[in-house]
Amino acid sequence: MTKLQSGTQPMYAKTKTDDRRAAKAAIYEEASRLCAARCNGRVSGLVLTGSLARDEGTDVQGSGSWTLLSDAEFLLVLTDGAPLLSLRQESLLRQSIEGNLAERGIHCKISLSSCHADYLRGMRPNIFAYELKACGQVVLGDPEILRLVPEFSAAQIPREDAWRLLCNRMVEHVGVCSAFAGKPERLPRALYYHTLKLYLDMATSLLLFVGAYEPTYQRRAARLKSLADSGSIDESGLFPLGRFAERVDFCTQSKLRGLSQEKESQLETQPNGSWALWEEAIAYLRQLWRWELQRLTGLKAHSSDRELLKAWIRRQSVYSCLRGWVYTLRRRGWVQSWREWPRWGWRGMHASPRYWIYDAASELFFLLPSLVAIIEKRTDDEIDFRELLARLPVTSATLPKNGYPSWRRVAAEIFWNYSEFVVDTRS
Repeated sequence: MTKLQSGTQPMYAKTKTDDRRAAKAAIYEEASRLCAARCNGRVSGLVLTGSLARDEGTDVQGSGSWTLLSDAEFLLVLTDGAPLLSLRQESLLRQSIEGNLAERGIHCKISLSSCHADYLRGMRPNIFAYELKACGQVVLGDPEILRLVPEFSAAQIPREDAWRLLCNRMVEHVGVCSAFAGKPERLPRALYYHTLKLYLDMATSLLLFVGAYEPTYQRRAARLKSLADSGSIDESGLFPLGRFAERVDFCTQSKLRGLSQEKESQLETQPNGSWALWEEAIAYLRQLWRWELQRLTGLKAHSSDRELLKAWIRRQSVYSCLRGWVYTLRRRGWVQSWREWPRWGWRGMHASPRYWIYDAASELFFLLPSLVAIIEKRTDDEIDFRELLARLPVTSATLPKNGYPSWRRVAAEIFWNYSEFVVDTRS
């Protein structure tokens, strides 16, 4: 990959959109060019991370176009003393990169956050930091900048990080499900892709939890199969690892091969691409979520979902809880949010915004198979989801005059709160 100096203009021919490698190179080059131009010599490094950096992104190649279903995740490291980009500036930069790529037939969601070198130096053991150091690619600036990330082993990553990964995937999943009306005959492409991600990150979470973490999807699938064959994991309260490992292997290969338009049209004829795969994924995740919480809290298997979650929330430090609410105040504006202060004060005595969002999301996620099956006359207006809405830091939904808010509206609210108050913070 060509390393670009700040302010330089990359020269390249028009991308052949049926060439996966050329399309990826165009993403790197467009991001580098616009970041260098926007920051005008103040870039220490632009680092690609996530599945695209590991060459494990999922794409859909069509006639004259190329779509990346995985986000292209960039960390923009600015020189010391340079002001960080505001949220609006980051958003505009992302939109510019996406727009320029779309003009070339490349459709890709860009994730970009700005930071200083101190952010890298101060990283503590977690999945993101480990994968950033192990697999990140510097596409602009100092090629050695990732050496600033402290050295630590996978064994030092807290088990809570494994459980949080499950919760994050649940929130994203309810957000995807909120966009579908009824239950189509076949699994929609977006939902199929997110189902693959559920399996892959369940494997990630489980392996991290038992001390067998690997930094790539391929190696995780192989390690999980090895553990299943050896019988070295206690499956009591969990699920048969052999069948689960087979599902993870299928989903790994499906994600890495990409989803062509032809494959998409054939999903209904593929047993592994059916609604059964999706329903099974939710059942697996609930069992794994409970299994990990039981080990984190020491509670027995007969404890309810809420009992397990509340027991874990009670272990959250006051400092972590306060950090989360301070971040929420900053995001909403100290003065503009004053009407919310009494409610936030009460919520803050019990949990951080992150855990209130996880609480609402998990309850809705576990209900998804029955909720998605609701069609036409038998509506979900009979179910009162107002209590779930009340758990969220901010609710924009207005209650209907007759009946209750639909589960899809609640799902969208949960995902919005997650995007607004959780994604960009560890609190």
